[in-house]
Amino acid sequence: MLSPSLSNHLLFFICLWSTTSWCQQKIEKPYACGFPVYDMKAAQANYQTSSQYFRCQPGEVIASVGASNGYIEVQISLWVDSLQWFLQDIDSVCLFEFPRVKQHFEKMSGKSISGSFSLILGNYQETKLPTHAFDRILLSNVYHELGDRSLIMKDIFSKLKPGGVVVIMERMGSRRGQRHKDCGHQKLFEPDFIREMEAFSFRLLKKEANPQFPHLQFFTFEAIH
Repeated sequence: MLSPSLSNHLLFFICLWSTTSWCQQKIEKPYACGFPVYDMKAAQANYQTSSQYFRCQPGEVIASVGASNGYIEVQISLWVDSLQWFLQDIDSVCLFEFPRVKQHFEKMSGKSISGSFSLILGNYQETKLPTHAFDRILLSNVYHELGDRSLIMKDIFSKLKPGGVVVIMERMGSRRGQRHKDCGHQKLFEPDFIREMEAFSFRLLKKEANPQFPHLQFFTFEAIH
C-alpha cells in the first residue's frame, strides 16, 4: 500500500495532465490538520487496518490526548455508535478545526455522526480533562512527543474511571536511538517503554497490531492502584 504522502504526490502529477473537476476536488484538502480522507472506502480502510485496535466500545466516555482536529476520532464514530468524546490538544488552530472535519465526514457518509464531542485545550503540563471521567484514554502517535512524560501520565492516571484503560499507538523502534523521519523525535524501544509505563503505575494488558501493518502497535494499559 502506498503511503499517504506518496499517494498524494502521484495524484498531483496525474492531475497536472488533467483539467477535470474530479482532480480539482481531490487535490483540495477537506481540512488543514491531519491526513485527508476523501471517500468512505478510505475511511473504512483506516478503521479496519488501524483504529479498530483502540477497541472503543459503544457508550464509552473516551478522551483522545493530542487529537489534533479529531479526524481519527470522527472516523471511529462512523463505525462505533454513541461514544462520548473529549478531544484534547495543545494546538488551538488544529483543535478548533474540528467542526469542519465533522461536517466533511457527515457529508461524505451521508449521515449524522452519533455521539458527542467536547474540545479541551490543554498545555504541556496538564491535559485539562475532567478527573475520574474516562473509560478509555487514547494517545495516537503522541507518546513519543511528550516532553515531561511523568507529569502528563500522572495527570492521565487521575482522569481514568476505576477499571479504565489507556491505549497508546506507536511506531516502535527496533533498537534504542532510532528517530522518526517525519518529526525527528526519538522512537520508543519497547522494553524501555514498558518499564517506563510501569514506573508511571500502568500495567500492560495487551499488545495488538494488524499483521499487514505490524509497525503500528497498540498497547493497552490499566492503572495500578
